[in-house]
Amino acid sequence: MLFHRSKYGEGASRVQWQPHRPANGQARRVTVPKRSKDRYWNGQTSTSIREPRRTAMPKTPPTPFSPYQLRLMVFLGVAGFFDGYDYLAISQLLPTLAKEFGLDDRAIGILGGAVNAGGILSFFLIRLADQYGRRVMLSVSIAGYTLCSFATGLAPNIWWFAIAQVGASTFLVAEYALAMVYAAEEFPADRRGLAIGFLQATGALGGIACALLVPDFLETETGWPLVYFVGTIPLILLAFARRNLKETRRYLELDQREATFPLMRILRTVHRPTVVLLALVWALVYSNTKVVVFFWKAHASTALGFDEHAMGGMFATAAALTLPLLYAWPWVFDRLGRRRSSVIVMICLSASTLAAYSLTGRTSLIASLCVLLFANTAVLVVMNAYTAEMFPTRLRADGYAWSNNVFGRMGALIAPMLIGQLAVTLSGFSTAVIPAALAPLVALALILWRLPETANQELEGIQATTGGLAATD
Repeated sequence: MLFHRSKYGEGASRVQWQPHRPANGQARRVTVPKRSKDRYWNGQTSTSIREPRRTAMPKTPPTPFSPYQLRLMVFLGVAGFFDGYDYLAISQLLPTLAKEFGLDDRAIGILGGAVNAGGILSFFLIRLADQYGRRVMLSVSIAGYTLCSFATGLAPNIWWFAIAQVGASTFLVAEYALAMVYAAEEFPADRRGLAIGFLQATGALGGIACALLVPDFLETETGWPLVYFVGTIPLILLAFARRNLKETRRYLELDQREATFPLMRILRTVHRPTVVLLALVWALVYSNTKVVVFFWKAHASTALGFDEHAMGGMFATAAALTLPLLYAWPWVFDRLGRRRSSVIVMICLSASTLAAYSLTGRTSLIASLCVLLFANTAVLVVMNAYTAEMFPTRLRADGYAWSNNVFGRMGALIAPMLIGQLAVTLSGFSTAVIPAALAPLVALALILWRLPETANQELEGIQATTGGLAATD
């Protein structure tokens, strides 16, 4: 239909357009928004008028690290390196230990559960950091792990090996947890995720070193004990370097510290819902992460027929390919936030678990291991950030210990025994790991249901807005 200008002029508040009258003499008036005064009317409709351009807000530059924070990151990074080294060592040695000590799949599962029990015992060390300070307990943990790791290399039988590894696991997990508390309390809000992610990525670097060294160590005259002897040397150097370590600023600034620390004190506070929720998520995460890497070499050697060098080579290749992703992940993590990051890593963890235990080709296995190792480390970045951020300073170590090391580690204790028994019943690990593959998806549902976004917020601000989860109950 053709239109013509109405009698209203250029300066009218509303511009009226009328159609040519049809034969019946009726016409419908159409009203359009006022035209822009600074452009000529060229037959365009009103929808073509451009909106004013919005001026972009300047981005705030990230807070720079101080010289002490850089030294602290290196110090804690060494601790993270050996956490990754020791974590992968026992899984790399499983076929050798099974032959030397005569272990079947069920016994391997019991051994894995027993070693993971050290993570529960570490609760008693971690919570003391709220009473005696982070620095003191971190130093105790480093010294204790060094001694137990050396004792593991001297083991003449499986009982000695298991007891020494329980001790090593106890001190190592405490050291790891206190390193995360240090990272949460000593680094600025906009770089906190980066610091925590760096420590986790450095742990992956330790895993790469272990995967590369174990096959060569097994061919020496000393054999598998050399894996644990070598692991103690840098930690001895680290024990001397700790003399330059300071207590965290937030701990020193506490207005008052409790003279006594009742065992159940945090469960009587408003932070109990936070402890329960984080414990459930940790248990589900550990039901996967403490199983899939631990059993993979046993699966690859028995079901797929790979030898030690082939398995070590695939692990090392996958870990090396994953390393750039792990060092890039902290930057992505801080920008995406905790919740969106959780979606990515939980889905990757579930899918890669199924792939690593169902595929058979070398190339496809390396690809699945790449995703698995990335997600295995990246999920710990998410969980450690949440656990360190959701509690106040006076209860941070205690809250971390209860959530992760008591209730959460139950998943690490039970899952290897359960999967080991299922592997015997189902004649292999391919089907037995399906429950472990589903666990991260349940954990993701809990995170999206209840946990808030905490990225780029000061720790005090998180408590002021949520009070843990009490404010949302």
